[in-house]
Amino acid sequence: MTVVMEDNHKDLGPLLERSAAAGVGHHMTLISVSGFRRGKGGDQLPPPEAGDELHRLYKSFPHVRYFESYFSKMKDFLRGGDMPGCTAGSQGFNIDHVGNVAPCIERIGESIGNVKTDSIQTLIEKLKTKRDVVAGCQDCWTACRGFQQALGGGGFVAAFRDLATRMRVD
Repeated sequence: MTVVMEDNHKDLGPLLERSAAAGVGHHMTLISVSGFRRGKGGDQLPPPEAGDELHRLYKSFPHVRYFESYFSKMKDFLRGGDMPGCTAGSQGFNIDHVGNVAPCIERIGESIGNVKTDSIQTLIEKLKTKRDVVAGCQDCWTACRGFQQALGGGGFVAAFRDLATRMRVD
């Protein structure tokens, strides 16, 4: 997996050539700079023009294992454009290394409970209370959000095609 950011986005073509030559699948996600403990080390998102290049690279390298819809929306996110509402907490959630549950990894500081001490029903009910707050969040366009957008709420036909083809390991 490669975390795509301002410092490395220009190097992705050669990197994808190397992973293709090695015969391995490659996964990419945009860096998140505004979540819990994020953005403090100077890491930044790639510039808006990188969105078109990332989508082109996705189309050029079939060993990139992800949904095209994720790459097609990168340019919108990087330009601050209109994005779909976030479904974290309703389509998925994050469990950290000690069992704390939060709507997403960017909100791990807002734990709603713990899988070791709370029932799944209690956790689901608590996650429901966060949905309105999370739905308006536009802080990231990470792979986990792209996955939820592609397959959640019934999904997109194209996403299921990608799941059956590009993301399939032979």
